[in-house]
Amino acid sequence: MFQAIREMRAWLQDFRFRRQVNRWSRERLEADRSRRFRELVQFAVRRSPYYADLFSRHRLSPETVTLEQIPPLTKPMLVEQFDRIVTDPALTTARVGDFLAHNPDPTKLLDGKYYVIRTSGTSGPPSYTAFSVREWIRACSLQIRQTPGLQWRRRLAFIGAVQDHYAGISLTMTARRGINRLFYDCRVFDCNLAVNTLVTQLNEFQPQILSCYANVHPALIQQARRGRLAIHPQFILSSGEPLRPELRILLEETYQARVIDMYCASETLLVAGGSSADGLMLYEDDTYVEIFDDHWLATNLFNRTLPLIRYQLNDVLKECVPPRNDSPFRWIKNIAGRSDQPFELLNNDGDREPVSQLMLQYLPIPPVAGLQLVILNSTQIQFRILTPEFLTPFQRESHLRSVRDAIQNWLISKRMDRHTQCEVVGVDQLEIDPLSGKTKLILRPTPAAQKQRAA
Repeated sequence: MFQAIREMRAWLQDFRFRRQVNRWSRERLEADRSRRFRELVQFAVRRSPYYADLFSRHRLSPETVTLEQIPPLTKPMLVEQFDRIVTDPALTTARVGDFLAHNPDPTKLLDGKYYVIRTSGTSGPPSYTAFSVREWIRACSLQIRQTPGLQWRRRLAFIGAVQDHYAGISLTMTARRGINRLFYDCRVFDCNLAVNTLVTQLNEFQPQILSCYANVHPALIQQARRGRLAIHPQFILSSGEPLRPELRILLEETYQARVIDMYCASETLLVAGGSSADGLMLYEDDTYVEIFDDHWLATNLFNRTLPLIRYQLNDVLKECVPPRNDSPFRWIKNIAGRSDQPFELLNNDGDREPVSQLMLQYLPIPPVAGLQLVILNSTQIQFRILTPEFLTPFQRESHLRSVRDAIQNWLISKRMDRHTQCEVVGVDQLEIDPLSGKTKLILRPTPAAQKQRAA
């Protein structure tokens, strides 16, 4: 009871703060962030062994250090140093990993008080982030900027990865917590559901807010234009991948609704958003955003549980001129997000349908040590499967058969089985990209290789 009251007050307080900041000048915003940055640094040095050691080694003073003087923190460093970065010693990598392994329900909190998020690994190795309930509310309150006003039991449908503690589903399921249940009727749908099943369930639910990964939308648009999907949402939320301009136009034409592009990161949650083709507004009241040519650095001002100061994200952001001057925030072009482009396969209707990197990461297949997709053309693909080393040759072949069956069933459920030739092969090693030194999930053959194959 008391917890629910405290959370309600926190929501109202943060909603009020967001509205106030919208009217601030840039100078006032900078002054507020400077004050909070100093408080964050001082807290981190006192409570985090990692930052205490970092400041000592570099002879930095929490009272005088500037943002630019602090060395950046990369994802591999976060993975390696997680236990020393967190400010609660109870939050260890082992405990978080064990909790996630045994509690796939994204509404469950570690120790009843921490949201823990597993990154999807689209920009490197998977890692963990953690937020207290108060910090989580602070981040989620940014929603008021894109879907203003509170209505009784507004129907919200989320289509994505729903069976683990990823940022998208965890943010969405906040609508089922505490006072939010008064304002949202939230239902979630697995992005790998059969298209016909998904259409039937959406028609029954009739969502007023439809939230999907960007590359889930085209399949739904095709169903809507054929008259199979008959929904009339007021808001369309797109996230997870870049929203291409042509897709925005199709969404607006199909649903006659406001289309909102959201850029999120597991480490900072909501980063930017906008309903304009001119770009996305950066939510800078809680995050320092430093933009470079091939990456950007985030300093999260609201998270004291896992302080992230100058944390490097490898997405490419491009600043642009704001379409209006009524807020203190900068804008970026709406190409923010993961740089890997989706590939297209022919569906059973003969239409090209995009399949994204995110969708591949959530394939409903047996556990594998590694996976790589080679795109030969729009009708031919090859999955390379790295099987666990401890399997015998017989077990390895049996495992590959199970993977083949699961992928074929996935193609059938997505209505892509009629035109797609899919080969599944076992390999001892996945191909490494020579430029990044990383294993890429999706490989596209060079023009020379395509000609050689055609010959």
